[in-house]
Amino acid sequence: MRGTAQGTGALGEFLASARDRSNPRVVDWVNRTRQANLAADDLILELVKEVMPGTGSVDDESLRNAAAEALGQLYELNPNVDIFDLTDAQIHEVMAITIANDVCNRMDLQLGQAYEKLKYNALQIQLYRKDVKEYVQSAVRVVMERLGAAGLDPKRLAREVLQSAMEVFAS
Repeated sequence: MRGTAQGTGALGEFLASARDRSNPRVVDWVNRTRQANLAADDLILELVKEVMPGTGSVDDESLRNAAAEALGQLYELNPNVDIFDLTDAQIHEVMAITIANDVCNRMDLQLGQAYEKLKYNALQIQLYRKDVKEYVQSAVRVVMERLGAAGLDPKRLAREVLQSAMEVFAS
């Protein structure tokens, strides 16, 4: 799960750099992307592709999907959000949801065949998965709130949130 911490940290750093205009490479990418005037879904895909280049591994794809879903949720909650001018709280939220989503994606990968053999129907399994996802997201948010006052150190934050989420998930 080291890749999750590194990828989520990179996403947080990228979003902070885009907001602060502190990295010339990021500023150049943001300017090119703004000129393209992409729809929200396309912007999310381009951002994830830029921050987390695909290697084809299952773990990397899981993380990319988790990040895209987290950014999509951000747009659902606030359709007028400027993804390149997020507050620290919004960046933390995207990071928390990315980690929680990736934990749940990995659970699905591990339990995929077990789902097929369970006595529950597909609808019931989806309801249980939704409950687990909400629980993991809540646990991650608790850690994010505890660390929020410490400032934005995305890599440290991602590692601590991931560790806490895994402890909650494993118990």
